[in-house]
Amino acid sequence: MENGGNGKHQPWLFDEETVDIYRKFTLLHYQLREFFLTAGTEAYAKGKSVLQPITKDKKKVELNHNYNLGYVLWNTFLVSPIFEESGFVEVVFPKGFKWVYFFDHSKVYDGGATRYLGIKLDETALFMRSNSIVPINR
Repeated sequence: MENGGNGKHQPWLFDEETVDIYRKFTLLHYQLREFFLTAGTEAYAKGKSVLQPITKDKKKVELNHNYNLGYVLWNTFLVSPIFEESGFVEVVFPKGFKWVYFFDHSKVYDGGATRYLGIKLDETALFMRSNSIVPINR
């Protein structure tokens, strides 16, 4: 949620829209801090990673080509990074659950499906596993 790297983190050097989007995701990161703390603490205690990669074909990951870079964050969130300027992204929904779009709960996707979705500039491909309870600080 929070951008990283060694570059300058100065969204105000761009335009007001960029500042608003940056502010929105900084606030979201802050609101989910208890989720991140709990997930990290539990993962550490269990000796597991909080991230589980999603792929349609494990052999393709091993061969390091043509694979999806999506991941599940502590069995609760599905994240599919967007690399196309168009805002479109291929989302592989893990089997066994329904997945709810974080920014519009009326959009629900069946697990086991792969969808090519257009995501708005001020949103990201973030989905919650249906019936998950996520503490959000307001």
